[in-house]
Amino acid sequence: MDTSTPPSAGTAAARPLYRRIGAILSILLLIPVLAWIVGMFFLKPLLGDRLIRVAEKEAGYRLEIGSMRYNLLTGAGMLSGLKIQADSATRGAFVVGTIAQIDIRSIHLLAWWKTNQIRIDEILVIRPDFAYRPARVSTSESSEGVEWSVGSVQCREGHFRVLDSTGTAVAAIGRITFQVDSLQHQARADGLPGRLVSLQADSLWTGDEWSDYRLASLSFENSRLEMNTASIQPRNKRFEHVRKSGGNTYTAASAAHIQAEGVQLSDTAVRLQTLRVDEGDVAVFEVRNRSSKASGPRNPFPMQQFIKLPLFVSCDTISVAGINVRYDEFNPDTRKTGGVSFRGIRGTISGLSNDSAVLKTRPWCLAHFDTRFMGQYPLRVDFRFRQGSAKGYYECRADLGPVDLPSMNPVFKPLAKVSIESGRVNHLRFQFSGDERTSSGTASFLYQDLSVKILKHDEGKGFRIRDLLSFTANRLLVYKHNPMPRKEVRTGAIRYTRIPGESFWGILWRSIRSGLWSSVKRT
Repeated sequence: MDTSTPPSAGTAAARPLYRRIGAILSILLLIPVLAWIVGMFFLKPLLGDRLIRVAEKEAGYRLEIGSMRYNLLTGAGMLSGLKIQADSATRGAFVVGTIAQIDIRSIHLLAWWKTNQIRIDEILVIRPDFAYRPARVSTSESSEGVEWSVGSVQCREGHFRVLDSTGTAVAAIGRITFQVDSLQHQARADGLPGRLVSLQADSLWTGDEWSDYRLASLSFENSRLEMNTASIQPRNKRFEHVRKSGGNTYTAASAAHIQAEGVQLSDTAVRLQTLRVDEGDVAVFEVRNRSSKASGPRNPFPMQQFIKLPLFVSCDTISVAGINVRYDEFNPDTRKTGGVSFRGIRGTISGLSNDSAVLKTRPWCLAHFDTRFMGQYPLRVDFRFRQGSAKGYYECRADLGPVDLPSMNPVFKPLAKVSIESGRVNHLRFQFSGDERTSSGTASFLYQDLSVKILKHDEGKGFRIRDLLSFTANRLLVYKHNPMPRKEVRTGAIRYTRIPGESFWGILWRSIRSGLWSSVKRT
């Protein structure tokens, strides 16, 4: 007897199961459709309107959004064709810019509506282009008190410019890519604390009325900072710069490569373990004018400027290699320029800091350099800088090897109106200390067979030898040797008073020069 279920009865029994499966599939298909409808016709306009309102009320920016997409299921969003603008009436500053696209991952909208807190896992900003003109006082006020946090912000191929009050660019970054993690903003609080993870920027430039500051490229990652082709270049030539700026000094500097390790950044401090500077040039030019008043403000020394930086900066060790320094001075009496040079400088600077907490236990910055004076004579120099000293206190000691004195005529002839006919330095050691006003110390200048000519300069005729004065100088005014036969070594005194406008390089050179003259002149 056949007891199997008829086909018609089995089919009828399976129909409820098919209906359940069909319902589940319909719901699964309906969810993304409903999510798309809600996102398109409810969340998208609501989110966009709220972003625009928050941008205007919280930050004083007018925001336009070209298009917007938001996925309710994943919390991912995309904004494109953004335009941002603010002016002094609403922000206290002028900002105008565009952003090609912003990708947002996991924006927590429910928390935003419930607690007025915005939480976003990741933001990617693509090709932002901004011009910014800062104002002295910002008039924007927080009205909604929105608190927000972002896990990570990445920027790709950005371009930024800073404008002055006339709309002229005073700073620019040609291209920048960076990543900052852990950004957050508390209601009615300033600052955007975060952690810089990586940075790559090209063609950085800023400037003031007198000089341009340029950097070909900058990169930062894993606590390592690298910079290539950095330069400070006055906008005018030497004499024109001095005349227009109203000062006495022209300074230009460049470095091919700068590398820092162990970099720690915060909103108030920059700390480095090591910094290395390779292949650089420094050119200093001064117009000498001894008729200047001995009183009045002095240009601050580099260490005095360093201590006034708005951030705390500390570096354990700075290494330099391949640095060339040229100091030139113009003498208004002769209308000629003379100078000294230091080639291939190598050395270290240790304990550099402007942090008052650090200076309590480590007040001294030590520097040691080896170089070739005038490109050929070995010179070793040691400095000690009293960091935090209001007057710029420093100490200097140096040793110079054998020197052929006639090779110094490019210095003494235009600046001192003296021509050295013969002579040789066997050894020169000087040590002195000073501050922004005076210097004092001693010079041990060992030489032989010194003979000089005293010169007179006529406009149009050039230098002429003053025979009588030259004869008198060699017989009565200067010693031919140090030490003289059967005499003790003479020690020269360094005594110099700085005049306003003189640079740190100038006071060093003139202090040494005073010790040389004190060593050779007869008493």
